[in-house]
Amino acid sequence: MIALQHEEMEKRWELEKEKLSLNREEVELRKEHTKVEQLKAEAHFMGQDLDKLAPHLREYYMTIQREIMERHGIRSTTGGSSSG
Repeated sequence: MIALQHEEMEKRWELEKEKLSLNREEVELRKEHTKVEQLKAEAHFMGQDLDKLAPHLREYYMTIQREIMERHGIRSTTGGSSSG
């Protein structure tokens, strides 16, 4: 009887370990998916032709671009003002 209980507990333990492993894998996949989506969004903002945007949108996109560059450790070489 005790041997059966012990075997059952070991099976449950193994199942719990497997569930934990699968949960960890799922979390890692979600992190990767989020990173890919963020890179897509960044590429969208970085790839915009600012000369074709309305002034208020141009300023918004420039702000987002600066934030993206800072996040990646890139310092902007331009000043804070824009001409035209």
